[in-house]
Amino acid sequence: MDVDTLEPGVDFVHAIEKAVGECDVLVALIGKRWLGMEPGDTSRLDNTKDYVRLEVSSALARDIRVIPVLVDGMTMPKEDSLPSPLQAITRRNAIEISNTRFNYDVDQLVTAVGKILDALEAKRKADEEQERNRAQQEAERHRLEVEAQRQAEQERLREQERRRSEEEAKRKAEEENRKRIEEEKSRAQQEIERRHIEAEAQHKLEEERLREQELQRSKEEAREKAEEEERLREQERQRYAEDVKWKAEQENQIRIEEAATRARLQEQVTQQTRPDRPEYDRRLLYVGGGVISAILIAVIAALIMREKKEEPAPPPPPPPIVYEQKATAPVGRSDLLTERKAPDSAKNPEEKPARLSTKVFRDGLKNGGEGPEMAVILRGSFKMGDVQGGGLNDEVPVHIVTIQKSFAIGRYEVTFDEYDRFARATNRKLPGDHGWGRGRRPVINVSWDDANAYAKWLSEQTGKRYRLPTEAEWEYAARAGQETNYWWGNNLITGMANCDGCGSQWDNKQTAPVGSFKPNAFGLYDTAGNVREWVEDCYDDNYNGAPVDGSAKEGDSRNCDRRVIRGGSWYDVPRYLRSSDRGSTNADDGSHTLGFRLVQDTN
Repeated sequence: MDVDTLEPGVDFVHAIEKAVGECDVLVALIGKRWLGMEPGDTSRLDNTKDYVRLEVSSALARDIRVIPVLVDGMTMPKEDSLPSPLQAITRRNAIEISNTRFNYDVDQLVTAVGKILDALEAKRKADEEQERNRAQQEAERHRLEVEAQRQAEQERLREQERRRSEEEAKRKAEEENRKRIEEEKSRAQQEIERRHIEAEAQHKLEEERLREQELQRSKEEAREKAEEEERLREQERQRYAEDVKWKAEQENQIRIEEAATRARLQEQVTQQTRPDRPEYDRRLLYVGGGVISAILIAVIAALIMREKKEEPAPPPPPPPIVYEQKATAPVGRSDLLTERKAPDSAKNPEEKPARLSTKVFRDGLKNGGEGPEMAVILRGSFKMGDVQGGGLNDEVPVHIVTIQKSFAIGRYEVTFDEYDRFARATNRKLPGDHGWGRGRRPVINVSWDDANAYAKWLSEQTGKRYRLPTEAEWEYAARAGQETNYWWGNNLITGMANCDGCGSQWDNKQTAPVGSFKPNAFGLYDTAGNVREWVEDCYDDNYNGAPVDGSAKEGDSRNCDRRVIRGGSWYDVPRYLRSSDRGSTNADDGSHTLGFRLVQDTN
């Protein structure tokens, strides 16, 4: 292009860039004047606004094919002799045009330009063909979409018509049904009135029958009471007769022994013939009489003490009847409902009863607030396992465990409030509450590992050592000095816990807020029911080889993939709330029936 032909006021730089952008090939003639090699000339390339420089630099920047043409015997300039926008031209192959072979050189240039233009034209055609194919494909896709939409619209209209027909049929059916219901209601009302009259008469008859039953039951109770009193009196009479007989036999035995002793002493005296022994004989008779008197006094005292010890006492209550039913029975047991009588438990001379400490405390946390409320449990010994009988195979053998050191245990199961504070402080995911609410409810859906992580965090916050209780510590604290099935006795008492059949408002529905029921003798809440609780121990299916010092049963990765859980839950039937009942699950499991409480090592 010729910049002199531009209209006045046109920016020739923009015009040059636009014209170059429309080029396929740019031929750059490099002569002596281009670099200012003629006498008195300066290099045009030093002028940043020189149109030749602008054309070449614009083409190089756009990666347009630039062919350097050397004329007047010029050679390709060195890269460092050119401005930076033009240095790339030194990397292009040049064509030299000389005066001696001008036509040949020009033919080479024309041939090279022709090849470039042919290649570009072929590329343009291929691009145009590809664009046409893409346009055709797009048109076909659009046609198919329109056809699919049309069919969908037709289907929608058919569906609307079908629904309208169905609704019309449904309306007619509902109208007919309403009329039929009204007729049935009328007949039902008449039937209700008739039955009401009959029920009134039946109610009166039932009241009369119940009064008769109550009268009969009162008579039966009075008769049974009289028989029981007579049986107790007969037992007392038999016991008294046996006592009288025993005392008579003892007194007779004493008289026989006294007579024999006197006879032996008398014989010894008569056998003495030495005249210098009278004083010795008198002392011997005196001592013998004293011995006999002492024996008589001791026997009489023993009889008196035996009478005091064996004063009549009320008869012991019959052993409780324990009903059991479990989803999966252990080996050798039926999973049918069975009736078992608990045997009488004998006192073991090695057993030291648990002692109660009234110390209750809460540790402060470094980041504010307080930890769980803890109760101190003094050391002692107890019978661990199925003391009353009727339990499962994993609750035996019953063995004496001696808790070596006092410890503190949470009075309540760990709550959502307490656990959520830890989870937020450590950026842990909050466990789900099953839609029952958080706050003072026991935390659920936490694994054995989660419970240990909370104990570790609590230890760091307080400077005290918190941990999960061992299975022995848990049962020792839950029993609170009792050997019965539950901490309150051998039989279920309504309203003492939350389970399936315990008689609370939460039974078999959800967890209850902690502390909703009475505590045991150690002041601990919810050791029976509400949620099952993680303990430290590895699970084993019996107590053979179990620790007797209160420590946890340890294992390795092969036999400790399951951890023990204790206490029963809101979902369990009462038998699983027994203090000796055991369960187990994988350490990484969490459940809406499972929580935990912690212990703290004390000095």
